[in-house]
Amino acid sequence: EALVDGVARSGEVCAIVGLKNVETGDTLVLSGDPASRGVCLGGVAAPKPVLTVRLDPRSSEDETKLEDALRILCVEDPSLRVVEADESLGASSGVLLSGLGELHIEVVTDRLVREFGCDVRIGEPTVALREALAEGAVLGGDELIAFERELGGNRMQASVALELEDVSSHVQGGYFKVQDNSIVLSEEVRSWLQLGGSRGAEAEEGKEGLGEEETENKCAIAIIEGIKGALQRGPNGHEMCNVRCKVLRIESEAGYGDDQAGALRAATSFITQKILKEGKKGSTITVEPHMTLTVNCGGDAIGAVLSDFSARGGLVSEVNAVGGDKQIMVGHIPLRQILGYSTKLRSLTAGSGVFNAEYFAHGQG
Repeated sequence: EALVDGVARSGEVCAIVGLKNVETGDTLVLSGDPASRGVCLGGVAAPKPVLTVRLDPRSSEDETKLEDALRILCVEDPSLRVVEADESLGASSGVLLSGLGELHIEVVTDRLVREFGCDVRIGEPTVALREALAEGAVLGGDELIAFERELGGNRMQASVALELEDVSSHVQGGYFKVQDNSIVLSEEVRSWLQLGGSRGAEAEEGKEGLGEEETENKCAIAIIEGIKGALQRGPNGHEMCNVRCKVLRIESEAGYGDDQAGALRAATSFITQKILKEGKKGSTITVEPHMTLTVNCGGDAIGAVLSDFSARGGLVSEVNAVGGDKQIMVGHIPLRQILGYSTKLRSLTAGSGVFNAEYFAHGQG
């Protein structure tokens, strides 16, 4: 009603109340407009989370509140990630909330308490490490690896040839941006699965080469799920990233059929993990998020700031004088080294220093 002529034009901001099942990044169109039918914008590419805290509800009532609140917050903010804590993730209870940094996590936890009334214990933040293949590394190959298990009296068997390849775009210093893993099915595998023509170009772009035909193919889905599951935990226990997995060949005594889905899922998962674990030394690396840190402080404090920054393992890019006695320092530093940095900066600059941290790339510590 408040809109001029009832129309919202390009560049204007408006609010719509009462929508259900709508998430950040969705495209809304007029149902009665034929020109809008099938229109779908690209949506929002959510950055990967880099910091995690554990949330422990203090009662069963708070546990229900927390689940509902986190569901709402994740719809609003796709960059948040929530998983149930377990021993393999270093925690035995509660949930793990991951976000883009200290301030992001602080804002979300404050909303949980203030807006949603959740009474929770908040753990210390930990940096989310990742694993990747070393620059230019290729593991596996055209040789079939056999898998055979007995489960519930049923024999599960398949032989698969996989190739794992690093696809990181490295910049100076060995840094790279985190990308989702991708999976490519070779022509031979697509033929074995009784799929249509080549979708290799799409697979190379990380779309996994699966269209409508493939998403209805239980064995194709099983192969994808098996590999994805295996890449969730690398040799050092962290999620893998920037890996392209090429499924080159598959052989199975039972031949193709829906009953093979379980065997293919188990086989591709086992073989992917086997290739990663048995790769030559140095073929996988553990990486952590590095930040671009900008500090603005008085000229009399810049020496202490630079000394502290270097002691934390930071690399200074530039130091510039700005208006009056102010100095600005810019550099790169591992995120784990600046947790709680605001307190230290206040001490170094007698309360006059301010800083800004933005994600730069992942790299080794």
